[in-house]
Amino acid sequence: MSGIKWGILDSNKFSFHQDLDQMIAHEQVHVTQKSTYLNGSLLKMTINKGIADFISYQVTVKRGNEKSYAYGDAYFESLRNEWLEDLNQPINEVRIKWI
Repeated sequence: MSGIKWGILDSNKFSFHQDLDQMIAHEQVHVTQKSTYLNGSLLKMTINKGIADFISYQVTVKRGNEKSYAYGDAYFESLRNEWLEDLNQPINEVRIKWI
């Protein structure tokens, strides 16, 4: 049976009763972040997502998207190399202005 899709919510992948509080906490962190992570470096995006994951875990004691963690584990070396490249950029190109 096909699931219902509403933007980021896909009922095939998302357990509403079990995960809704975690998703709301995670997305609320993004609402309060000053910068948008979609037009930044991989390092900036990782930090913004990581902060949202960390705070939502502190609130709900639930991890977010397990697929993201599996991807990070599988591709850690290449991600780390890109993070290191971002760190070697001039500070004005990588500056992060969150909360």
